[in-house]
Amino acid sequence: MTPAPSLRVSGVEDSQRGASVKPFFLALLAPDPRSRDVRRDLHDCNGLHRTIMRLFPDAPAPDTAVADTAVGTGGGGARSDFGVLYRLEQSRDGGLRLLVQAGTKPDFGRLPNGYEVSPGVCKAVDVTCLGLATGQRLRFRLRANPSRAIDTKTGPDGKKNNGRRVEVKGEEACQAWLRRKGEQHGFRVIASRLDAGPPDPRCGGGKVEGRKAGATITIASVLFEGVLEVTEGLLLQAAVRGGIGRGKSYGQGLLSLARVPEECGPGE
Repeated sequence: MTPAPSLRVSGVEDSQRGASVKPFFLALLAPDPRSRDVRRDLHDCNGLHRTIMRLFPDAPAPDTAVADTAVGTGGGGARSDFGVLYRLEQSRDGGLRLLVQAGTKPDFGRLPNGYEVSPGVCKAVDVTCLGLATGQRLRFRLRANPSRAIDTKTGPDGKKNNGRRVEVKGEEACQAWLRRKGEQHGFRVIASRLDAGPPDPRCGGGKVEGRKAGATITIASVLFEGVLEVTEGLLLQAAVRGGIGRGKSYGQGLLSLARVPEECGPGE
């Protein structure tokens, strides 16, 4: 799996082929900024969430999905059930790219009329083809919602307070957050840069905003790009499928991987 817009799957040899893993689907859409529905979704992250969930005909009503908090809780409900992750990007010429990953094939015919510039493309991806061998280095792209828990002290009654989550601020703190996620998800960060790749056109001041049930949604959003080293292939497979961090309902958490160029063979 590669960063948008390519749908090519990394073809390196896999050390986990014995595992029985269901394929997932990777779709690439080109939303038309002239569409009223697209313009609405660009100004409302919950609206884009609803539009994407329309691609799955058996999904419950989008509004039944678990809502994210002000910094994003990751969402739940139908999005989690269908394994839906997505990332919206803007190319240098101003065009929009929407990369959608799911465990169920999306139905583009359920999009509003005129939503796409051209028909979307979709392919099944076998996660075991990612070749996640220990020590292997891969390029990555991840738009995520770095956050941390505060006010989690144990109360006088011995019960732990779940506290609340706040955004992680500053490049050093965000990079440290990514390194911690790597330890949890089977990789080590070799090199990483912030917000140097294709922007999310919804972001203003590093925030994605929207409304749900009369409340304002605000999601801190950071784009990480760089090189990682696999430390545990099965954990990284799970991260590819399940995403990283919170705010997944609102376009955060999709991890894209590709070969490091010098590791590619002739003609690859």
